[in-house]
Amino acid sequence: MATLNFYGFISKTHVTISSNLSSLVSKISPSIVHTLDLAAIFTESRHLTCATTLVIPTLSGYYSSHLDLTIGYNLLANVVLGTDWVLPCQPAFNKDNTTLQQPHPSFVDSLPSLHNWYPVAGVSVTFSYS
Repeated sequence: MATLNFYGFISKTHVTISSNLSSLVSKISPSIVHTLDLAAIFTESRHLTCATTLVIPTLSGYYSSHLDLTIGYNLLANVVLGTDWVLPCQPAFNKDNTTLQQPHPSFVDSLPSLHNWYPVAGVSVTFSYS
């Protein structure tokens, strides 16, 4: 999977997201941590992290993932999703490469704890970004 850029939400705040398989852990920009007043803690490995729920829309629902994000600097987006999110969630992108497809129902049942996909019944979810 190539690096792809898309959008999501943390605490109802719009964030830019990038996927990066060369990163083992998902990261968050310190400016978003500050803007949203997220609590940050040092881990045993001396990395500064914060726990938050990331919501990523699809055209017919959304992923909701509770993640411990490492605070990273010089990121290409507000949040960079590493292999710790990409491998368990296995996102599939639509042809526009900016929105995720709805996962197959059998896959939804196998998502790991704290990662979910929720359908939005009868609603087409569309987003406009400038």
